[in-house]
Amino acid sequence: MFSSENNFYDIAKKDADIYLTPKSKHTHTLIFMHGLGDSADGFYDFFTEKNSPAPATMKIVLLTAPIRAVTINAGMKMTSWFDFKNFSVTENNFNKVIGVDQANESTERIKKVINEEIAVLGGDSKKIFVGGFS
Repeated sequence: MFSSENNFYDIAKKDADIYLTPKSKHTHTLIFMHGLGDSADGFYDFFTEKNSPAPATMKIVLLTAPIRAVTINAGMKMTSWFDFKNFSVTENNFNKVIGVDQANESTERIKKVINEEIAVLGGDSKKIFVGGFS
């Protein structure tokens, strides 16, 4: 459950995303994405608990995918970076079973956040890490 109180981070919500900015010096940023149907809130506790794997100087940006219909889940609306029409993805059918336009939209959004964080860190892209769980 999201709480804006924490000993290690200044915590802000931007739409459904959560930004955990270290109260100590900010030296690096991890941009983290959840799996199908989850959200930034699903990883909040993992990164804010005392035994967090992130260094105290690392900013954590927890992104939340848009809510959209997901074909493999009977068209149910849920958070998803793109539509899955079939789990049997191959090189030959990729454009037919993955919502490529949606994936491209998500890619652009993630690139925007990466570029914002590069700017915050003085232009040093080597201080940015991208990860996720699915």
